[in-house]
Amino acid sequence: MVKLVIDLTPEQRAAAAERERLIKLIGEKHGLKAVQENLQRIGEKHGLKAAQENLRRIGEKLGRVSETLRKAKTAPPSPQKPTRQRRKGGGRKPLFDEKQRTWLQKQYSHDLKTDPRLALDKIALPHVKGLAKTKFGIVAEDSTLLRQIIRPMRRFVRQK
Repeated sequence: MVKLVIDLTPEQRAAAAERERLIKLIGEKHGLKAVQENLQRIGEKHGLKAAQENLRRIGEKLGRVSETLRKAKTAPPSPQKPTRQRRKGGGRKPLFDEKQRTWLQKQYSHDLKTDPRLALDKIALPHVKGLAKTKFGIVAEDSTLLRQIIRPMRRFVRQK
């Protein structure tokens, strides 16, 4: 085996020493060294060619495993594409901000307690639409009012 002399930084030397220690531990953990020695003794004792062949194969596997570990530890991380994010300013802005939505929901809840007929969409929509127009000057679609104001309050009232 040929050893190359390469000028390494202390961090690289420490990393290389750690890799070598891990490779040795993996070999000991899986008992590869003990198996190698047992096969060698059997081969010497009985003169079996098959045992020598098995010993050679195990040695090759051990070499491949250690080489794979070395490459895995020393290879620089492959650059990954950044996840695509929504651009700022893209898409439609919400019609009501959080304060407006909360005020409308509270007002609708209060009015619903005083007039139970507001539980019907046909009656609730013009009522909430009028509140939004007079208080905030916002003309909203029926679906927006149902999705953001009326249905959330109905769910909240039913849960109580």
